Amino acid sequence: MCSERKPPDGSRIHHGTIFHPDDRQPSVQQWSYSHRIIIMAAVIKVKHIVMFGLRQDITAEELAEVKSGLLALPGLISQIEDYELGVDLLLPAGQAHPAGKNRRISWTATFLSRKDYQTYETHPAHIALVQNVLKPAIEPATRAAIQYEVTAAS
Repeated sequence: MCSERKPPDGSRIHHGTIFHPDDRQPSVQQWSYSHRIIIMAAVIKVKHIVMFGLRQDITAEELAEVKSGLLALPGLISQIEDYELGVDLLLPAGQAHPAGKNRRISWTATFLSRKDYQTYETHPAHIALVQNVLKPAIEPATRAAIQYEVTAAS
């Protein structure tokens, strides 16, 4: 791929090559400048976000089990690169929103590839948590989830 774009330092690009190795490796754009080579890597990751409401009658112990179960996943599933657990603050505006009240729990996990996400999705520890802890605690019809690719320069 040829390009005439100028880099920030003002040198001219003579040629550029884009490499797309396997699914776990970052995409690499390599440009050769007059007498040097600059490599820019774009890492494509997969982000999974799930939110759900909890039963009205959930106990403090059940809520603690939901939180500890989610927070234990990264120690059990090595494909989880990064994660974040959110518990709603139960602010009045979020509970009385015209479009519906807030979900109580948000779980975000980041993976290096689609394959890593699919490993997580079918991992016995994840399935056990969903079946034994989350499903009994979730208010029916409140789960919402998305998986998408995130490109970040490295």
